[in-house]
Amino acid sequence: MKKFLFYLFILSFCLTSCRIFNPSKMLRTGIDYQYTPLPTDTNQIYKISPNDIISFVMYTNDGERLIDPVSGVVGGNQYYGGNNSYGGNNSGYYGGGLMLPVEYDGTVKFPVLGRIQVAGLTVRETEKMLEEKFTVYFNRPFVQIHISNNRVILIRGGTNSSVMPLLNSKTTLFELIAQAGGIGEGKSHKIKIIRRTKTENQVFQIDLSRVQNINQGNIVLQANDIIYIEPRDNAPQQFISTITPYLSLISTILLIYTLVKK
Repeated sequence: MKKFLFYLFILSFCLTSCRIFNPSKMLRTGIDYQYTPLPTDTNQIYKISPNDIISFVMYTNDGERLIDPVSGVVGGNQYYGGNNSYGGNNSGYYGGGLMLPVEYDGTVKFPVLGRIQVAGLTVRETEKMLEEKFTVYFNRPFVQIHISNNRVILIRGGTNSSVMPLLNSKTTLFELIAQAGGIGEGKSHKIKIIRRTKTENQVFQIDLSRVQNINQGNIVLQANDIIYIEPRDNAPQQFISTITPYLSLISTILLIYTLVKK
């Protein structure tokens, strides 16, 4: 009987130390895994990524017709695109807010210009670049763009996952966690951010359990980031739920053995 209890203890230890005991854990890393150093730039800002949607408007004459000084009406009375046609001496605006997708290769097909590479640029950088390119065709172009459909994947505690929109161009990890209602059944000291670049997957390790690490929570998120908050270990319940089927099986075998022996 002592040997039986000893072997049962060994079996229990093996079960609690293997993946069967914590099946909900994902994205495991080894002890010596080298995480990507966290960005040190305090002026981080969102950069355009594939699958984003760009709302694009272009005015001429440095946007002087953006608000009509007489009527107060926003926008000119002639524009290229939409339900009306282009007319006048390069007056008005382009498209009234064209919705243009960022393709898988990071390009956007703009009117007149064709496909332009925008992935990796900020909104301000993109507006400046487009204004320079449209200068060839229009008088002092004024470009406005807005990014939508930019989102990240949040996995909390292994059982609560969601796709979260980025509400502004500098959405931080703290903002996203607050937007999601907290970290749930997760570990605040074991948060991973997985970010895909053109050449590799960057993996950042975040520890928000200490106030000294507050800057880690201010990292600006980018589209398609995966935020994984490791689930807490619920050892007693997990141990019982894991070992119970084996105990039941052993008890059944012992009962059958006892009946047969009699």
